[in-house]
Amino acid sequence: MYFKNKHLLLLQIPIALMFFLCATEAPAFSVQSSHLHKKNIVPEKKVQASLDDLIKKLSPAFHDNYAKTILSDDRLTLDYSILPAKLTPEQIKKAGNFKKRILSADAVAHSKRYMEKFKNDFDAAHRKYGVPPEIIASIIRIETHGGSYLGRRSVINSLFSSYVLRPSRRNFALSQLEYFLKITHENFWDPYSIMGSDEGAFGIPQFIPWSFTKFAVDGSGDGFIDLFNHADAIASVANYLQKNGWSKYPKKKRSAILRYNRWSTYADLVLEFAELLKKNNTKKELT
Repeated sequence: MYFKNKHLLLLQIPIALMFFLCATEAPAFSVQSSHLHKKNIVPEKKVQASLDDLIKKLSPAFHDNYAKTILSDDRLTLDYSILPAKLTPEQIKKAGNFKKRILSADAVAHSKRYMEKFKNDFDAAHRKYGVPPEIIASIIRIETHGGSYLGRRSVINSLFSSYVLRPSRRNFALSQLEYFLKITHENFWDPYSIMGSDEGAFGIPQFIPWSFTKFAVDGSGDGFIDLFNHADAIASVANYLQKNGWSKYPKKKRSAILRYNRWSTYADLVLEFAELLKKNNTKKELT
């Protein structure tokens, strides 16, 4: 893995890697974050003003007081730990080993078992969208280790915190909050029960709310779209890639993956891991 600035966390890093780097403890949800400097603390009045502004901007999107009701909930938390943090030397070393871990024999064997367990779902997605099971499984492995790590942060709190604390991400946070609240409103979900990444991505394939509305599909046939359901997640990844130009041509394949995640190393890992899944011999590490 290559970091252009080894001291800063890149936005494109999959949540599974963030878990790998910070696996010793859960993220903090208070201003006591170890990397927080006093100058970063936002005065309470300014936070309240930002919240009032956010409610004002979101309210027109709903016919009721849903946005105000949700954002007035006591569970709404300003999470300073989403601010970019310096990597420790140990974390930098771990990051350098991430590619090796992803392409290990154990990782390949785990994903092959995953593909076998959900073979019918992978085959159905392949038939419908034309995306090979190995590519879908590769993305799911890199994103959440096959759904075993889905994130520890409240999606709504992450997006709210980005809106308040990260001016460069304010417009993104606003748009994703609107999509997210529409999703939870329409599906009668508790917004505070959905966990995900710093950027508000959630589910087995780690879709941001906008991606959910555009590309998530019902793969299980139960009439509901649930990205915490493996059948739906598998079909949704395939649909995402197909809608973004997936085809038999290598350049088109890579381009579609880069629409999923713009980090070039990510695309390399997806394609390389998929090739390993096609091979029969997983007894030794292939790098």
